[in-house]
Parts: sequence; C-alpha cells; structure tokens
Amino acid sequence: MKKTAALALCVLTLSVAGCTTTDETPPGEESALAEEESSDEDEGIPAEGEGEGEGDQAEATGGSEGGGGSQGEKESQDSSSQTSGSGGQSGSGDLPDASSMDDEVCVAFFEGMAPVAAQVLDGRELVAQGAEDHLTEVEFMEVDVLAEQLDELGTEGSSEQAALLASINMPFSEVKRAAEEGGTDAESGEVTYEPVEMTDSEEAQKEFTSSCTSSGGSG
Repeated sequence: MKKTAALALCVLTLSVAGCTTTDETPPGEESALAEEESSDEDEGIPAEGEGEGEGDQAEATGGSEGGGGSQGEKESQDSSSQTSGSGGQSGSGDLPDASSMDDEVCVAFFEGMAPVAAQVLDGRELVAQGAEDHLTEVEFMEVDVLAEQLDELGTEGSSEQAALLASINMPFSEVKRAAEEGGTDAESGEVTYEPVEMTDSEEAQKEFTSSCTSSGGSG
C-alpha cells in the first residue's frame, strides 16, 4: 500500500513538472528591450516600416509639383514664341490706319495684318541683301508677287497714284527684269543681279503715304 502511494505521488510530481512552462527570456531582458524602444522614440528614430509611406507620398508630391513647373515653363515659352511671331511684321505698327481713309487704292495699300506698304519695306531690304549675293527661288517669288500687287494697284488708281506706285515698284521690277534676262540659275533657281537704286522708291512711298493720309486719302 505504501509503495502504491509512493508511486502515485511520484507520477503526480512528474506530471506537474511536465505541465509547467518556462520563460526562455532571461530575467531583466524584457525591461532592457522596453527601455531601448523608448529611447528610439525619444530620439525621433522611426520604428521599422514606419515613415516609408510618408516618404513615398512626399516624393510623389514633389514630382507632381516639378511637373507643374515644367508645364508652366512650356506655356511661358509658347506664349513668348507667339508674341515674337506677331511682332515680326516689319514696320506695320508705324503705318497709317487704313480705316481712316476713303480712297480704295490707299485702303488696299495699307489695310490688313500684312499690308502691301509693309511688304514693300521688307521687299526693299530683301532686294538690297540679295544684291550682295543672290535671292533664293522662294525669295524671288516673294519679290515677284509684290511687284504684281503694285502693278495691279496702279491700274486701279488715278494717274498720279499710278506714277507713284510705279516708282515704289521700281526695285522689284528691276529684279524681275534681271531674272528674265539670264540672272536665274537653271538648277537652283537662284537669282543674281547688280545693286538696285532704292532712293526713288522710298521717296515715292513717302509721297504716296502723305497723299493717302491728307483729307482721308480721297483721290
């Protein structure tokens, strides 16, 4: 009976010992870990994984703002390009307003975004430059078209207007004559010619302008 009780006590002791759980963390280590985490928070060091989302969001925001800046610069460049292009009409801002004129020939000479009067100013400069070297085929076409416009206007006005327009047209008529008399290269279409006198054309344009602006340009 005593042996049986002893065995039962032994079995009970072993069973209690087997069910008991032991903490593998050495005493005091949990306290050390807690103090270390608290120190990291005090120093502003984020925990692992914390702040990554905020960094990504800041980077995306910066990229968006950078893109907006690029778009703003492009719009500014486009706006600048359009402004410089609209100012390319030489001297047209200094010409008289055709809306104040009554004479049809005067109106035709000064009206429009690129009036004939402004084309004449450009044309004389082009002819002067071409005399130093040559006119390209495209440049000569511009001179040719301008000469035809002036000829047509001369047929629609008074005899005085026709004479002035013919003098205005003289440099362009001279270039056309040189091209027709062998000054055109058969392969390139370039036109060469001797320097052309511009003074009479300039003076005639001043006189024509004066006649158009006096008394509303009624001929």
